Amino acid sequence: MRVSLYEIATTLRKASIGSGLPVGLADDIGEAAKWLAGRECNCVEPVLKAIGAGMSIVTMDVSGEGTLVFPEARIAICGPSVIDLLVGEALYNEAHLTNADSALLMIGLAGVVAEHHCLEFQFHFSNGAKTQVTANKLVTQGEMPSSNCDIVLACRKTDVAQSKPSIPIQGVKVAIEAWRQAENLAAKTYVPESKKSRTGGAGAGLTDND
Repeated sequence: MRVSLYEIATTLRKASIGSGLPVGLADDIGEAAKWLAGRECNCVEPVLKAIGAGMSIVTMDVSGEGTLVFPEARIAICGPSVIDLLVGEALYNEAHLTNADSALLMIGLAGVVAEHHCLEFQFHFSNGAKTQVTANKLVTQGEMPSSNCDIVLACRKTDVAQSKPSIPIQGVKVAIEAWRQAENLAAKTYVPESKKSRTGGAGAGLTDND
């Protein structure tokens, strides 16, 4: 089936909230999924994998060389923090994410920031694959990890002119089963139907403004 980029962003944002994540993280995840979809990357399954366990505590260490270390990295939880720390603090030159559960979601999170701040991110994965992320480029050497992996991530400012890719006006293709799973999680954010909601909610048909 095909869905629009808007549907990707809003449905996966709601699915993230439905899984127990706070709104701020859900916003980041929805935008990351949209960025991936705009580049014809799989985005639904990576998000579902990352949000499946809900909220958890993030642990972080800093090595003597200024490297951020995130053991047992839950990307939905720690991914936005990794990006923020690398971009906003000159003290940190790279991040090591151990046993990261969703490499593609991490790429999407980096892509959104690269697009807005003219940055380049370099990913090195424990299976030997490498990925370069900029606003208008996503280049991978080797096969992307299909399961949990270790990630080494660094970023730098780039002066290369950035341009956004063309938007797929016909929407993007997603797996029906995964999309239904995302919709079921998103449905947990909806107000349960009741007599009061039917008579007072939008579209009740009781006034000219409905």
